[in-house]
Amino acid sequence: MNRLRAAIITLLITFSTTVVANSQQRKDQTNKSGPIKSVTLDQTVLTLPCPRGVDCGGPEPSSTFIVNVKIKPFKPNKNVNYRYSVTAGKIIGNGTKVVWDLTGIAPGSYKISVQAVRKGNLLQGYKSGTVSIISGICICDCFGCPLIQINATRRTISAGDTVSVLASITGGSQDNPLTLNWTTSVGEIVSGQTTTAILIRIPEDTTSSKIVVTLTIGGLDRRCGCPNSQSETIDLKPAE
Repeated sequence: MNRLRAAIITLLITFSTTVVANSQQRKDQTNKSGPIKSVTLDQTVLTLPCPRGVDCGGPEPSSTFIVNVKIKPFKPNKNVNYRYSVTAGKIIGNGTKVVWDLTGIAPGSYKISVQAVRKGNLLQGYKSGTVSIISGICICDCFGCPLIQINATRRTISAGDTVSVLASITGGSQDNPLTLNWTTSVGEIVSGQTTTAILIRIPEDTTSSKIVVTLTIGGLDRRCGCPNSQSETIDLKPAE
C-alpha cells in the first residue's frame, strides 16, 4: 500500500513538473520571454530607375533602397536578442530596429526572417517579411531616333574666311516641332541660327587649328532617350 501511494505521488509530481514545463515553454513562445509579435517594413516595393534621359511615364523610381525594419515583441525583454537573415542585401544594426540595404540588387522578390535569441538559444517561431524590387518602365512606344547629320567642307579654312555648314534630320519620332541651336568653338554665326544651314565667319587673328560646330535639337520625345546633338570638326589654318 505504501509502495502504491509512493508511486502515485511520484506520478503526480512528474505530471505536475511536465505541466509546469510545458506552460513555461508556451510562455516562452508567446508573451513572457520576448518572441516576436510582428515585423514591419517601411517599404515593400522598390522601383529601379531607367537609364538617364529615358522616362516612359511609369512609376517614379525609389529614392532609396534602404528599408527600415522594426520588430515588435510581445513583451520587451533585455535578455532577448534578435537574429536576422536575408536572401539578398545586408542588415545594418541590431536590436528591434535595423535597416535592410538592398542597394544594387537585381529585380526580384527577397525575404527577411528574424528569430528571437535568449542566452544563445533560439526561441521557437520566427517572423518574416518580403520586399519586391521591380524594373522601371523603360521601353517606350517610340519609332526610332532621328538621324542627325552635319555636312561641312573637307578643305582647310583660312583665318578671315566664311564657311557654310548644313544639317539634315531624317526619320525617327518627329511628332513635336523641333528646335535647332548651333554653337561653334571658333568664330561667329552670322546667319542661319535656328535653321538647318548656317554661315560662320572666322576671325582673322584666330590661333586655332580646328573648328568644332555642334547642332543641338530640342523637341524630341524624352521618353525615347534619343541623342539630341551632333558635332563636326573643320580644319582651320590659323593666322600667321
